[in-house]
Amino acid sequence: MDRITIVHMLTRAEGVETSDDAFEVAEGHGLTFYLGGPGDAMVVRDIKSGGFEHDFLELITEDGEHVFSPYEMVTALATKPPRGTPSRRAGFA
Repeated sequence: MDRITIVHMLTRAEGVETSDDAFEVAEGHGLTFYLGGPGDAMVVRDIKSGGFEHDFLELITEDGEHVFSPYEMVTALATKPPRGTPSRRAGFA
C-alpha cells in the first residue's frame, strides 16, 4: 500500500482525525494495522496516533509502543466503534 491510500482510508474511518503529517484516534475507538504478507502478518492493535513520514509510517499504541513500518508493508487496517455503540446489522430489526 502507499501513503496516499493509507491516508484516504484513515480519512474515511470513523473516529480518526487526519492531517497532512499525522493522525489521531478518538477516545474509545479502535484502530488496528496489519503489516506484512499473508501468513506472515504482524498485527498492531490499540493504535492511538501516528505520523506520516516521507518513506515510512509511525504507529503509536495505547501503551506507548512506537512501531515504524515502510508504507508498502501495510496490507490492511481495521476500525472498531466505541463499546456500547449499537452496530447496524443486515436484515430486519
